[in-house]
Amino acid sequence: MICNRNESRSSSSNNANVPPSVYQTIQNIKSDIKRMRELMNVTPSFSGTVFLLLSPSIMAMHLYRWSFYLYSKHLHAAGRLIWLFNHYLTGADISPESIIGPGCYIGHPVGTVITGKLGTKVSLFGSAILGGGCRDESDIGGGAGLPLVGNNVFIGVNTTILGAIRIGDGAQVGACSLVLEDIPPGKLAFGNPAKVRDVKPIDYEKVAGITKHE
Repeated sequence: MICNRNESRSSSSNNANVPPSVYQTIQNIKSDIKRMRELMNVTPSFSGTVFLLLSPSIMAMHLYRWSFYLYSKHLHAAGRLIWLFNHYLTGADISPESIIGPGCYIGHPVGTVITGKLGTKVSLFGSAILGGGCRDESDIGGGAGLPLVGNNVFIGVNTTILGAIRIGDGAQVGACSLVLEDIPPGKLAFGNPAKVRDVKPIDYEKVAGITKHE
């Protein structure tokens, strides 16, 4: 499914040509944990912290961050090794070439595939697939033939985004959608193939924290 592309890849949505430092990598991991804590309303207790650290969602992002760090330092074999371990441990297939901004949340990472570029505070749910379909080799910022996802985007369960597709800031993609065309910022799209609908997007940041973990 993934097309061939250049090994050299940018590493930050804000400073794309500079590989992340160890400090940056740790800060990004902290931002992922903070966002999950906020979304799931997890209290800052010992048990709550253990719950977060052992969560497959956090493990998937934690391992991705280090695989990306190593890959961006041209330690490709080490980066791919962590990528494979992540895949076996959490079920998430997140390419070490992918660029993911801070505060990413993956709900139920089993079956999730990410290859491309994601902005800050992107939410994805089980079996969401982002990658290339070899339909278009153009690079719109996510890599040759790969999607470019903006900030604060919601991607529903079993959604597939294939090719050089732009998902604008604040856009939402409904569950079980096949996205083959760009989605403008702030719009809601769903269906197979996905179409922009004249429906007011849901504020998932307000409704997500329905479970409190002590």
